[in-house]
Amino acid sequence: MPRLRLFLAAALLPALGLPSPARAQVYLGLDATLSSPYVWRGVTRANGWVVQPEGFVSVKAGGGFLSGGVWASYELANAGPNDLSDLGPGGAGLAELNYWGQAAWSLGLMQVALGGIRYTFRGTAPTAGRTRADNTTELYLDLRGTSKYVVPGIALWLDVDRVRGSYIEGSVTVRGTDWVLVRAWSEDSFPDTLDAYPYATTNPVSFSHPSAATHCGTDADYLAKWIDRLETAAQAHTDYNSADEKAKTLDEIRSARAVIDSRR
Repeated sequence: MPRLRLFLAAALLPALGLPSPARAQVYLGLDATLSSPYVWRGVTRANGWVVQPEGFVSVKAGGGFLSGGVWASYELANAGPNDLSDLGPGGAGLAELNYWGQAAWSLGLMQVALGGIRYTFRGTAPTAGRTRADNTTELYLDLRGTSKYVVPGIALWLDVDRVRGSYIEGSVTVRGTDWVLVRAWSEDSFPDTLDAYPYATTNPVSFSHPSAATHCGTDADYLAKWIDRLETAAQAHTDYNSADEKAKTLDEIRSARAVIDSRR
């Protein structure tokens, strides 16, 4: 899906008569998306080209931000009888106009946003996808982690007007190339285990991002030294079942060393 995004932010303190940044910081934001098709929460709303501009104002308040804005969706071409469209067949122009406001702040390792959205639709044709009868209001809560590499998030929307339902969405954002594993333990003993306390771990799961570098720097240097020590120990080992087993073992270690060398 081709997308074009433009972001512009500018301080408005002089225009608002707020000469001191210590008193308030106010920002104006403009955002525009060009897309085809227009998919919202997994549902295709329009299969033609749409442009979706947005404008907002954000005020830094204490440890967070108070923001509000307007978002619109314009269908650029007349929809045919078999096309998906919020305006309906034969219509082009403003299909949706939404108003939103939110408060966002940080809580330790979490970022929290609490807000509301008013959805208003402009379809008038009998076969329009959305009309004024579909106007509604949602409240939402968005929680996101602040990890350097893996950022988990969960968002909940509650319709408090027409639909009277909820929508929940989880996400995991990968910001680099690394690996992760999950561990669980208990500080108390457990009669069914022989260890001092129960402990479990998954295997490492590798992940990467297309824009992240594959070079590992000092991490690769450390692993290369570790593999060299492993190869030295394997070479000196005398309890192989055969010369062929020793050769295969050394080949595996050297193959791992080659992968590390490629990422230094």
